[in-house]
This record gives sequence, C-alpha cells and structure tokens, in this order.
Amino acid sequence: MILEGIDIQCISFVAPTIVEAWGIEMGGFGIVFTAGLIGAVIGAAVFGPLGDKFGRKPIILTNVIFFGVGTLVTPLASDIESLVTIRFLASLGLGGVTPNCIALVSEYAPTRFKALFISIIAVSPLTGGVLGGLFSRSVIPIFGWEGVFYIAGGVSIAALVPVIFLPESIRFLVATRQKNSQIVKIMNRIDQSTQYIPGDHFYLKGEQQGTKKLSDLFTKELLWVTLFLWLALAANLFMMVLLINWLPLLLDQQGVARGTAILSVSVLNFGGIAGGIALAIISDRIGIYRTLFTASLFASLATALIGVTAPQILPMMACIFLSGFLGLGTYAGFATLAASVYPVHIRSTGIGWALSIGKCGAAIAPLSVSAALAYGLSIPAVYSAAGIIGLVATISIPLIYWRGAGQNAKADIIF
Repeated sequence: MILEGIDIQCISFVAPTIVEAWGIEMGGFGIVFTAGLIGAVIGAAVFGPLGDKFGRKPIILTNVIFFGVGTLVTPLASDIESLVTIRFLASLGLGGVTPNCIALVSEYAPTRFKALFISIIAVSPLTGGVLGGLFSRSVIPIFGWEGVFYIAGGVSIAALVPVIFLPESIRFLVATRQKNSQIVKIMNRIDQSTQYIPGDHFYLKGEQQGTKKLSDLFTKELLWVTLFLWLALAANLFMMVLLINWLPLLLDQQGVARGTAILSVSVLNFGGIAGGIALAIISDRIGIYRTLFTASLFASLATALIGVTAPQILPMMACIFLSGFLGLGTYAGFATLAASVYPVHIRSTGIGWALSIGKCGAAIAPLSVSAALAYGLSIPAVYSAAGIIGLVATISIPLIYWRGAGQNAKADIIF
C-alpha cells in the first residue's frame, strides 16, 4: 500500500519537469491527473467484486503487476495522449489493490486491534506520498523524471515476491467451500490448541454464503447503510482532496510565502498519518461511530478556520494539521467501517464501490473550487464551503449507525 501511494503520486511530483521538457501549458496537464483518478475509480469498482469471486490474494497480485508494469513503462510516453493512456491503465491496478488489501487485513486482524490494523493499511498511501516526494526530489536531478518511474516501478515488481507469500482469506475459503486442506493448514497456525485434519469441515457463523452480486449491497438490510456510507466518503474526500490540490495556490494568494504554502500539504499528510493511527486506537476503545462523528465534526471546523487564520503561520498550520489529523484520519476510519458493515461474501465489493464513490466526490472538488473562484467567492469562503461539505460526512455517520450497520459482520469461524 505504501508502494501504491508512491506510484499514484509520482506523476504529481514530476509534472513540472515534464511540462518544461515537453513545452506544454501547465493547464493542459490536468487531463493526466483526471485520467489517473478515473482509472482508480474504475479499478476499485471492478477489482473489488473480483476479489469476492476469485479471492483477495490473486487480485492483489494482479493489481501489483498492473500498477508496477504501468509505472515502469510510463517513461515510454512521448506526448500527453500516450501519457494519459498509460496512467489510466496503471491506475486501474492502483485503485483495485486497496479494497482487497483492506478486506484481507480486516479478516485476519484480531478483533481488539482491527480498527488499528485497517487504519495502518488505509494511511499507508499517505506515507508513500511523503516518501515519494522526498525520493523524487533526490532522483530527478540525477536521473531525470524518467528515473522516478523506473525505480518506483522496479521496486513495485520486486514487491511481488513477499506478496506471493500472503495467505488467502480464510473466511473467503470457508464461504466459497474450497481448498479445505488450505483452511486446515491456516486454522492449525491460528489455533494451536486443536489439531485440525483435512476431513474437518468449517462454516461461517451468521454469514451468508454463496452468490456475490452487486445488488446484495442494496438489500433491505444494507440499502441505507450503503447509501449513507457512500455519501459520507464522498463528502469527506471532497473536503480533503480540495485541500490537497488547492492549499498551495490558495495560501499563496493569501500572502503566505510560497515555500510555506507548499510545505502545508506535507503538514496535512503527516497529520493524516498520525490521525489515522490515533483514531483507530481510540476507536478500538470507545467505538468507531463515536470516534468518527467527533473527529469529522472538528475536522470540518478546522478546515473552515484555515482561511480565517491565514497568513498567520502558527494558527494556520495548526488548523491544517488538525484538518489532516481528523479529516484524513476519519477517511481511514471509514475504511474500517466499510470492512465491518458488509458480510464476507460481498466485503471487497462493498469496500471497492464505497471507495469508488468517494473518489467521485474527490474528482468534483478541484473543479468546484475553479468554478467558485470564477464566480467571485472569496478564498476564506472556499474553506468554509469545504467545511460545510465535511459536515455532510459528519451527519451521515449516526445515520449509518441508526440503520443498523455492523450487524452483518459477525463472522467467527466455527469448527
């Protein structure tokens, strides 16, 4: 997941160099970012259900190959059109790996640490983004922008070796009634107090087994849970992606030094990494709904206050850090929530579609800011509007709980 974060953000780090080398307008590069985002949306929606059908492990392997090769061949692009095509194809794998990694981890994590384990996975791409920025800054002067993709792609392909040794989801194996000998082997590693043999049979308590259909997300029990979860993710990512994309430009217009404005995005990401882990620990102790509601509420407030505090550096940076800590931390918590509200037979499907809808909200954010500024909205008002959108995510959390989410995740394996 860290490599996914590096590979998906590489294009942002090298964009100025490519624009200069190819002699194109900066605005013309936007289609490359859009192609990558659309590819990630489609990848999550397509490969999530495939993980439920064929297993988490083979789909994770396929996606690592997809984005590793896609990253490795990116320097072969010679113009915007070919770069758009390559980045779209690579992003299919980048979007598809996330729901299956979250599903696999959620099914093996100890119950008392589940939120923490899933949040570590969910914030790993942020870590990749931080590392990728430092890595690109060192590589580009020596090897050019092409070197960033050659190295990142090569390391991603090398990562296939440890990925091969991942265990398949035991809940998937039991739910699909296959490879009983593999189930026995895994069970003997998990429960060493009992000796299981190939003739033993297993089932999932309280879990539906058999078919895996997208329509299962809209059954009577899950319809409103699915819709409110989608709304929460879309609103949260709208607010956070708006900041990630626009902070440097908006702060620059408010009189903040350019170097400090660029640094603000790193502060936001570091806040997200810390927040994802901290909120997970709190969730494991006081409950995920209470934690996410409180964090989302104050993330919206912190976001709205950025425009008021700028250009005063300390209060401004404090608001940016809190926005990342609470807002991106809430996004990581939504990944945990998505893994808990869906039964195992549609878990990857549910996570994949939730993340895809969330990315649709993210896709709208940059264009919305352009329209708002063209309409004459002030910069502080832009931050306030982002905070208001964040409140939509906050309100959605108790609605998910109210509709009975979490009752479908009782998945203990019974001998």
